[in-house]
Amino acid sequence: MYLCKYYIITLAAIVINNVLIAQQVSLDDFRKIPGIEVNLRQDSTIEVFDKRTNYRYLKNIAEFPGKENQTEADLILELDTINFAYYEENYRTWGKIKAWNAYSANYIAIDSDRNKQFELYVYRFVNNLPGGDFTDAQIYEQSQDSIFNLIFDFTPDSLSMFFDVGDITGDGLLDIFCRDYYNALWFYEQNNPNNLINYFNFKYNPFPPQYQSNTPTFYDIDSDDTLEIIYFLFAGDGDSVWAYSNHVAKYNSAINNYELIYYHRPLPDFYTYGISTGDFDQDGKGNFGTGSIYGKFYIYEYVQGTQYFVELEDTLQTYNAYLTTFTDDMDGNGKPEIWIGGDFNSSTYGGVTRIYVFEASGPGNYERVFQIDIRGLFAFTTGKLRNCDLDYDGKKDLFLANGDFVFGIKNNGIGSYYFDFIKLLPLIDTTYSSQFIEAIDAADLDGDNTFEIVANHNLYFSNNTGAYYSVFHKRNKISGIEDNDNSLPDRFNLYNNYPNPFNPETKIKFVLPTESKVSIIIYNILGKEITDLISDTRKSGEYEINWDGTDNSGSRVPSGIYIITMKANPVNEIIDGFQKTIKAILLK
Repeated sequence: MYLCKYYIITLAAIVINNVLIAQQVSLDDFRKIPGIEVNLRQDSTIEVFDKRTNYRYLKNIAEFPGKENQTEADLILELDTINFAYYEENYRTWGKIKAWNAYSANYIAIDSDRNKQFELYVYRFVNNLPGGDFTDAQIYEQSQDSIFNLIFDFTPDSLSMFFDVGDITGDGLLDIFCRDYYNALWFYEQNNPNNLINYFNFKYNPFPPQYQSNTPTFYDIDSDDTLEIIYFLFAGDGDSVWAYSNHVAKYNSAINNYELIYYHRPLPDFYTYGISTGDFDQDGKGNFGTGSIYGKFYIYEYVQGTQYFVELEDTLQTYNAYLTTFTDDMDGNGKPEIWIGGDFNSSTYGGVTRIYVFEASGPGNYERVFQIDIRGLFAFTTGKLRNCDLDYDGKKDLFLANGDFVFGIKNNGIGSYYFDFIKLLPLIDTTYSSQFIEAIDAADLDGDNTFEIVANHNLYFSNNTGAYYSVFHKRNKISGIEDNDNSLPDRFNLYNNYPNPFNPETKIKFVLPTESKVSIIIYNILGKEITDLISDTRKSGEYEINWDGTDNSGSRVPSGIYIITMKANPVNEIIDGFQKTIKAILLK
């Protein structure tokens, strides 16, 4: 484990004071959000009830006891020191639709009908009146760039929340499932490989209507080419052996439906949320992982037939361990990673979001290898972790969303992780009396293999009318120049270095509109020159250079903030010169 030291990131001297004020919503203010009901239990747990969809979830809002907070993070981010303007160039608002896919659902974007235009499987609220809405599941399709048009309405009304898409039986036809107001799961399929996934197949509904499936997920855990569904069954009174249990259900072709084949109640922690899947320990047997409201982490492994067992039960130093995903060897050491984390209240920081990375040293032997703390972030929502490419480089990153914040996390190739970007999602309309982001996800909306950020906004006027939007945020390419644009650049520019923070090296891209004398010099935070990267005359064009974190003598410099300054003067002097400064953060 990397426990010898940790890094506290302070990106700029400028502090945006209203950031944490906006994030640290009081419980009283959270209760005022139209359309939801918040009940405080005696054990410092809140139950959040969405009256429009009949969906519920639990969060522990207690302060984490200091005596149990004993693990040392390898990477620490102090949220109240961040200058969010530093990352403004990373993303732009790209589009929106008047529908969404919130809470434990996944934002599903797929070109199911193979027409090279991606579809979004979402739902909308009808009437827009708190407590009086009903839901309507829909399909939108991309028509051009960021424009998506409604092309299909599902029946009946009350369908919502699409959870997953896959091919249940391996017949080449895609399947998708959503839920209704009474917690039944509705499965739809294609009737041929070039159609939408909108042909009703069957309904999985073996439990009373008050029993809710949390984060149901497709996964072929027993490797028989048929997808199981894995979920946690949430029931308010826990009056059956199935309630408050993690379930595996298997498809039975004889009845054309799923059947429950395994369940396990994770006592004493009565509530889990979030599912990650994969062969975690590379022993050829499928696993799934999940976390509990009090910070327990469970890994299950398939044995044979209908037999499963709990391979790991670990106690984490966090509450609400709902954030989990599986990544395929981000650090390049030959071992995949299992990510698990949550958040908790803190009188010192206002809140902490804490993420752990686990790896298996052998079958069934798991160890924590990295810990990330984000100080100043606790949310009443549940958050999201995903493994996806966020920046067009062809490598999968870690996407983390909690509250109104989004983080992109990368590995530096030598066993450490860093924040590629940090984004506080903006409000979309200031004319509303209240506005709330109920969920944030990431999805490849246009098929370019890079995932966009999707924020589900809930907006209300003072007269109790409102609107619900999915708002799309698209990553800007670092060059700022389209790939098919062969024209000469028309202005000077120095782009933000990437990755940033970095270790061991970072790339610096700049543009010259005409032949110029150009210099790029690295300074430390005190203004002392560290190294002169270039100092020569170059022709018009776009250039990229590397800095390997060394000074003029070739010695490695310590971790910290460094200033990159570019100066350029045209040889022909027909246009003005150029100077720009950016900041780089070196981590070790």
